[in-house]
Amino acid sequence: MISDRFETLAQAFRVFAEQHLRFRQLFLIDAPEAVGNLDHAIDGILNAFHGLYDAVKLEAPEAFNFYDDPLCAFVLRLRNARHHNQANGLRSVYRRARAEEHPRDYLLINFEAGESEDGGSFAEHYVSWSDIRAILDLQSAKYADSVAAGREAIAADRFEDWCLAHSYEVDRMFANLIPILSAACSRCTGAISQYIEPESVEAEAFLNIFQNVEPADFDRQEYVELTSAVFWPT
Repeated sequence: MISDRFETLAQAFRVFAEQHLRFRQLFLIDAPEAVGNLDHAIDGILNAFHGLYDAVKLEAPEAFNFYDDPLCAFVLRLRNARHHNQANGLRSVYRRARAEEHPRDYLLINFEAGESEDGGSFAEHYVSWSDIRAILDLQSAKYADSVAAGREAIAADRFEDWCLAHSYEVDRMFANLIPILSAACSRCTGAISQYIEPESVEAEAFLNIFQNVEPADFDRQEYVELTSAVFWPT
C-alpha cells in the first residue's frame, strides 16, 4: 500500500506540473478555469501526501513518524485545514486577489534552492500567509512545540521580521508552497524508500528527486512585490 500511495503522490505532482505549465496561457483566456485547475492539483498533492501518511502509519509505523517531523507535520496541518474548510481553505494568491475590491500591493515570499543546486529553482504556487497563520493558531494551544518547530523549519520568524521591518501586513504576504511540499516529501521518502517500488516513469522520477535533489534553503528567501491586479484580470 505504501508504494501505491507514493505512486498517487508522484502522479499528483505530475498533474500540478502540467497545470502549472499551461496556466499562463489559459489564465488569459479563462481565469476561473486556470485557477480552479491549479487549486485542484494542489488538493491532489495534499491529499496524496495524507494518503501516504495513512499507509505508513498502517503498514510501517516504526519506519517514520510524520508528526515527529516538523515539515511533514506542517504539511499535514495545512491539508487537514483545507480539507475541513478552515482558515478560508488556504487561499492561493489568485483566490485572495479575486476578493479585493481595489488593487493592493502583495509580497511574494520564495525560497532559494539548496546550496548544491546551483541555478536551480522551484515551481511557484503562492498561498496566503495569513491563512497559514490562522491554521497554525488553531493548533497552537494543543501542539505548541510542534507548531513552533514547523515555523522554525521554514524560517518563518525571519521573513515575518523582514516584512514587519518593511511595513507589510500579514494579509499581504504570500509564501510559495511548492518548496515546502517538496521538502516534506524528501524528509519522509528517505525513511520509507525500502517500501517503494516505482511502477511508472513519474514515480521513478519523483523518488529520485526526493532522495537526491537538495531541498530548499529556507533561510535564504526572496521577496517580490506585485499588485494584486496581476493575479486576477478585471
